[in-house]
Amino acid sequence: MRRPVALLTCGVLAACEAPSPPTRAPIYSYADTFNGAPQVFRWTDGWLPVRYYATPEGTLPELVRRGLLRWERQFLYGEFRAVAVGDSLRAEVVVAFEAGPPPPAEPDSTSSARACEGVTTLNVDGTNTLDPPIRVTLRWFSGFAPPEIAACLDRVVTHELGHTLGLINPAHAGTGATDLMFAFPTVSAPGPRDRATVEVLYHTAPTVALPPGR
Repeated sequence: MRRPVALLTCGVLAACEAPSPPTRAPIYSYADTFNGAPQVFRWTDGWLPVRYYATPEGTLPELVRRGLLRWERQFLYGEFRAVAVGDSLRAEVVVAFEAGPPPPAEPDSTSSARACEGVTTLNVDGTNTLDPPIRVTLRWFSGFAPPEIAACLDRVVTHELGHTLGLINPAHAGTGATDLMFAFPTVSAPGPRDRATVEVLYHTAPTVALPPGR
């Protein structure tokens, strides 16, 4: 008769300890200041998946799809999920170009980090409640070659989507050049500190409320 092999024995000879949580450090600041106090924003379970609308201009829908996938991969347990919708009136987040799409081009990996920029706007009312939609506006600059602009947008779209998840520190305090949430990102995907920060955020109680009725 075969006897089962004990993989872990607890008792006199071996002490049992609770498994340690994963290391979530170092991190950078993710809070903004609303109404004179630090505020934390993130999506909660009742709002998942968050609905995103990207205007059908050039490669923007694909850039948004790719950027959201990059962020979703940072979560072990689906704490954040997103879905694309075809109607901006149904979206919690709307992403658009300020003045139309740039000329089509394949990205140049050696491009300048200054060939484009983005602005993410969250409106919070007097009761500290989000007034959706969150809006992401993208700008590109004609003084750069189209491949440079394409590569810049690949980074900046994903960076701005990070703001829509709740990484809303406007000064990007504590970030560095290897972080996607650096003020002028030079990487196209979240790095270890981005992952650690967003994991901490999504296990922190928000102070910005979400409106009822979804």
